[in-house]
Amino acid sequence: TDRRRLAARLHAVPLPSVTPMYLAYGGDVVDVLAGDGPFYVVHVPLTGRVVINDDGREFTTSSGSAAVASPTESLELRWHPDASAMVFRIDQRALEGALVDLIRLPVEKPLRFERRMDLTSQPGASWAHAAMFLADELNQTGGVVSHPLVATDLQRMIMRGLLLCQPHTYTAVLADETTAATLPPHIAAAVAVIESAPERQLTVETLAREVNVSPRLLQAGFREHLGVPPM
Repeated sequence: TDRRRLAARLHAVPLPSVTPMYLAYGGDVVDVLAGDGPFYVVHVPLTGRVVINDDGREFTTSSGSAAVASPTESLELRWHPDASAMVFRIDQRALEGALVDLIRLPVEKPLRFERRMDLTSQPGASWAHAAMFLADELNQTGGVVSHPLVATDLQRMIMRGLLLCQPHTYTAVLADETTAATLPPHIAAAVAVIESAPERQLTVETLAREVNVSPRLLQAGFREHLGVPPM
């Protein structure tokens, strides 16, 4: 007689962009984590061990790792009986819209994430904490997330946080936009002048005149904020 028993539990609270789901099987189970349809899926461990098989490469979620599946991708999960997890399903169109807002460019190639998220790093741990906060608040009757505007802002935070903390196919583009957004206006303007016409024979003096600062201030700003001289 097979004495193994399955005591599966699934609890989900659907939202327009992010749906948190609590999942536990209570037995030895092989499952597939899939970005099934137009969704991204993030598996965050709570208790026990789940072994993730990523095309022959294995890692265990109990060791401080979460798993991320992009649309059309799948990961094999081997659940131990004591394992439970929060699974966050994120709408593909909403996440790509959040990416467009950040990089100010169209998403032309597929947005694909690295499949392993390091929860021992500050960015990964911070994202998981924010996602768990959303899930916890959804379980509170009359909590702040019951207000649609709050729920919308929290979902946007979860999506932007995932884009900023987990490497993906647009990480380099996003890093460039983030750097540009934090530059002083005259440095950002000078960079824009250089990149708009790289064939121009600019000097520090002519570039400084175009952005209305002194050559000395321009050079100091480039060294401080970009680590290179204007030329």
